[in-house]
Amino acid sequence: MKNAIFEKHCFEPTKSAFSELQRFQNNLKVKLNQLAIGKEVGCVNLYYDKEGSTLVSLSMRKLDHSVIDFSLEECVEITTIDDYVRIMQYQKLIS
Repeated sequence: MKNAIFEKHCFEPTKSAFSELQRFQNNLKVKLNQLAIGKEVGCVNLYYDKEGSTLVSLSMRKLDHSVIDFSLEECVEITTIDDYVRIMQYQKLIS
């Protein structure tokens, strides 16, 4: 495996965090994906307290006991790993 060629697939659904990954966009061994991997295809809301927060959640968290307010939300695309692999295989076939 010393000379094996690997491709890294990065998944980041939020706009702010995905923008941080853009520094790798010219790296041919890195595939950036602005989407989440889950058990079904669709769109889900992510809730957070501020842009770039690491406290992102799929559920509206009640943190009344703290000063953290989960008042921001973002609808993000979600797909399954099976669908993602199928699409990647198809793209390699036609390119």
